[in-house]
Amino acid sequence: MQTLLAIREQAFGTETVQAINARDLHSFLESKQHYSDWLKNRIEKYKFVRDVDYLLHKIMIQHESGAKNTTECFISLDVAKELSMVESNEKGRQARRYFIDCEKKFKSSTKPTPSVLDVSTEMLGLAKLFGLDGNQAILAADKATLKTIGVSPLKLLEMPLIAEGRILTPTQIGSLLGG
Repeated sequence: MQTLLAIREQAFGTETVQAINARDLHSFLESKQHYSDWLKNRIEKYKFVRDVDYLLHKIMIQHESGAKNTTECFISLDVAKELSMVESNEKGRQARRYFIDCEKKFKSSTKPTPSVLDVSTEMLGLAKLFGLDGNQAILAADKATLKTIGVSPLKLLEMPLIAEGRILTPTQIGSLLGG
């Protein structure tokens, strides 16, 4: 997929979303309006909410004649799609399709992180499938969970498996686990 506009993650309040620079979108859409008028009119007309739909960043640009303060606006992909759609030209349709493709690609590349409970339960079932039971199954599931997601359920529960530098026996572990 060809990159039409640079998409980056931005913190909008407490949420991190994919966003683009509104100035870049305005330029791509080849709008006849002056950028600041176009942006202000769109924000008012479509009732976009600051820090939810768009962010404003004050930055300083260094020119030969001196520094100049300016404000950059970043808009969420949802807003970018909407603005592209209402532009009613081929560039707008092209941008909207691009944003939809980017979202699909992003969603397919992000996988939810499995919970410790889910992974350890699956690993315990796997250990039992291979004929382990009791403490052996618990220890095997703990070790497999640690390798899979980097968390030891037994350590989370503060179950001491090592006493004075030596590994506990299954009987000792059983008594710790209440068995």
